[in-house]
Amino acid sequence: SVRQGSTVVLTVSKGVQPITVPNLVSMTVDEARQKLAAAHLALTIGQETPSDTIPANVIASQNPDPGATAAPNSTVTVIVSTGASNAAVPNVVGEDLDTATQALRDAGLDVSVAYTVDAANPTGKITLQQPDPDTKLKKGSRVTIYLSVAGSVPDVTGMSLDDAKRALQQSGYQIGNIAETQESSLQEGQVVRTEPEANSTLKPGESVNITVMHAGSQ
Repeated sequence: SVRQGSTVVLTVSKGVQPITVPNLVSMTVDEARQKLAAAHLALTIGQETPSDTIPANVIASQNPDPGATAAPNSTVTVIVSTGASNAAVPNVVGEDLDTATQALRDAGLDVSVAYTVDAANPTGKITLQQPDPDTKLKKGSRVTIYLSVAGSVPDVTGMSLDDAKRALQQSGYQIGNIAETQESSLQEGQVVRTEPEANSTLKPGESVNITVMHAGSQ
């Protein structure tokens, strides 16, 4: 009971204090998630959108806006950039097949390989590409590159299997069946022969079978 005429002190709760939403624009998703966690807020990705000015995986906008207030443990929804929707075709003329293919894929483009046969002076390099360098294409579009080849099977005898595969592919050929033989003086794992045999005329894009030395158990 309270004695009449005494002083009563009342403490009034202000309730849960709202939190000021931080600015997440131009942050990566990981950075924004950490920023919100420190403020006792959560992040959710609402959607993704292409942008020619905002890099991929960077936040383009948010809801609530920066400076707005939100209840603790509430969610901030962000729109994340997927990067440019178009890609500039890199110049791969003069590159080998592996380098050219990787450069185009890194740009978000698909690759189609064609061949130009020059038996007298094959370069093993890309001599032409379509579309031209610096053309703007939608990501996922196809670029055709033309590889200069001799049109004959290279001699890969004595090479390791991996080196032989690489040499055949750089000459425009697919890798066919891989067989083993014990009938050779070559070392374990070295290529004994190909089918068709070395220096045979063969249309680019065809398959070449490889036989490798395997001594077996001694």
